[in-house]
Amino acid sequence: MIQILQIIQIFQIPYFSSIIHYPILIAEDPSDEFVALRDLVSLELCQKYLPDLFSKESILKTNRLTKETIEKARDICKLTKQEIRRVYEICFLQSININDQEQMKNFRLLVKQRLYAPLQFDKRRRLQLADPTLEALATDPEKRKKYLSTQYEYVLEHYENILRAFDKYKD
Repeated sequence: MIQILQIIQIFQIPYFSSIIHYPILIAEDPSDEFVALRDLVSLELCQKYLPDLFSKESILKTNRLTKETIEKARDICKLTKQEIRRVYEICFLQSININDQEQMKNFRLLVKQRLYAPLQFDKRRRLQLADPTLEALATDPEKRKKYLSTQYEYVLEHYENILRAFDKYKD
């Protein structure tokens, strides 16, 4: 009986030691503070484990989020596509000169493209937009522009706070 247990232990140890354990925390409706903490941790993970993809030089060279970056960040850092996009935007803001109008324009377009994606509208999704506010934003260009502008300002302030906290954390 002891020999059988030892054999079972020998076969089970390599199997279980190869499994990587990491906690999974799902927040359905996270608060702003939770989102900020998640962004800060995600930024740290990406810059620590994927410095070649999230470095200043790499971001300024590509100037857009690539499929390769998304796949590697998913595999290595275990982030969702939405989190990867947010981290990329934060790294993009960190990499550019805020006083350079052209670079800020590229950043603004990158952020607004992400914000605009849920509002893109076609006939198949028309029935899915049960919220009248979303439908109004999807159909009325003036409301959409105002919404995107206010959301962009909020995102910019949020990212600047994240970068300040990240710089303080690094020191």
